[in-house]
Amino acid sequence: MIKGKAMINADKAWNLRHELYELVEQHDLFDHFMLKSDKPVEQLTDFFHSNPRNMFYMHKLSDKNLHQLDQLLEDISPIAVELLFYTEDDEVVSDTVIAKLRDQTNLWGNALDFAENARHSDSLSLLDPDKGWGWLIDRGICMIQTDHPLKFMDYAEKKMKITEPG
Repeated sequence: MIKGKAMINADKAWNLRHELYELVEQHDLFDHFMLKSDKPVEQLTDFFHSNPRNMFYMHKLSDKNLHQLDQLLEDISPIAVELLFYTEDDEVVSDTVIAKLRDQTNLWGNALDFAENARHSDSLSLLDPDKGWGWLIDRGICMIQTDHPLKFMDYAEKKMKITEPG
């Protein structure tokens, strides 16, 4: 049902990773499935290196596990990294970390109201999109989860036209 149409984001499924791998392999869904976790790099390496083919993987990165960033990028090469931050001063959203990540992967930000996003949320975005979604876009976050996709897309398209040269 999803081939060519959608991507499954297995956000809280790390404990089912072996079973999910079998299903993904059985149905050839490697291009339509993404496993996500914040597990230590050693656990990730054990899992991904034990399978003949890798699933897409997104890592949840916060100040708590930022110390493993270099190892993560070198050993796992995630397709994306979800940034979890409680304040704008968290190191995980510093210019240095963002620049390193943007060079090697895609950045995911969660704009849902109760996510770890320093209140750069959908609710703020509906009042002032520059302070909500715009702040995330300005950080280089290219994948944004929102409960208001049509309003977000309208805003993002207008913002991109404004920031394009010429």
